Amino acid sequence: MVSQGLLAKGYDTIVIDGGWSTGDMDEWGRSIPNEVNWPSSAGGKGFGPLAKWTHSLGLKMGVWHIRGAPATAVQKKLPVKGTKTTIDRLAWDPEHCAPKNKQWCQCTWDKGYFGIDASLPESQIYYNSLVDLYAEWELDFLKWDCLYDILAGYSDEETLVVNAVKQSSRALSLSLSPGGGMRGADCEWIASGQRASMYRITNDFHANSPPQGLAEHAFVAANFSKYVGSNNTWVRTIIC
Repeated sequence: MVSQGLLAKGYDTIVIDGGWSTGDMDEWGRSIPNEVNWPSSAGGKGFGPLAKWTHSLGLKMGVWHIRGAPATAVQKKLPVKGTKTTIDRLAWDPEHCAPKNKQWCQCTWDKGYFGIDASLPESQIYYNSLVDLYAEWELDFLKWDCLYDILAGYSDEETLVVNAVKQSSRALSLSLSPGGGMRGADCEWIASGQRASMYRITNDFHANSPPQGLAEHAFVAANFSKYVGSNNTWVRTIIC
């Protein structure tokens, strides 16, 4: 990005997508880098050394995360940092969720995390602790996935993410991702307030025959067209 001139054209942020922790956690159930894949993270340093090196190139660094708490943290009943509450008391139980809450339990395409009950004050504390950890690593950008489908109820947990970023001591860009297509009501809700710097509005677009996801892209683009640029925020799609 630097040597080929992309930085000079405004491409200034490196974001590591899902899979960077491979289930590794600290004692408070917060995802941390796998030390085999990321040797500079050894000794509890996390992505701090890598972020420092990235900054030395004039670039910014970010990571992917997803709604909820790691399933292993729930199963082990790890504590929420700064409280006497354990993470399992916050999480929706996917085996016993009431039908109206079924979609809140786990992201439909990632069963490694359990959604948590946003009505509990400890849930905000848990999210704050996640963002505080990333701030300690001196990250610049956070992509949070499987969020802001207001009809499914994810927006409650999205509010926890937004609040956590706002309370951080470090300026962080937040990118929200739905884990699915956006309907008109979702688009209007997103555009109604500046919750993030960026919003992903569609699923992956794969070049199959016929192209998988093309119809969804057209549907979402039509719903969102009048909101692009609202509140100085922007929307993006992914092409794979």
